[in-house]
Amino acid sequence: MTALGTPPAHRSGGEAKRALTRKQIAAVLREQFPKVSRSQCEKAASEAVAYCHVRPDADAMEHAMTVLMRNSRQVSYRNRRDADVGRANSTVLDAIANIQAGVA
Repeated sequence: MTALGTPPAHRSGGEAKRALTRKQIAAVLREQFPKVSRSQCEKAASEAVAYCHVRPDADAMEHAMTVLMRNSRQVSYRNRRDADVGRANSTVLDAIANIQAGVA
């Protein structure tokens, strides 16, 4: 963050990308996976945010979903398989876009 509270521009010189917070990621995970406990969603979100501090080029939401798929038995096999292949649920992508745009 800069002194004015705006995120710094991306390294490529493009437009600044708004980072997702732990609470925003956890909210999207809880919405998409209602059978998964709140604590598991928050744990996955926390791990994703920490991972993105170490690797700024990583996608926090993608990492959070991967962690949740790996750690939760409540997530169906189909969702796990789709996540492993790299497919993303379109509603998750819509929710992320809304958060980044400031709508949610």
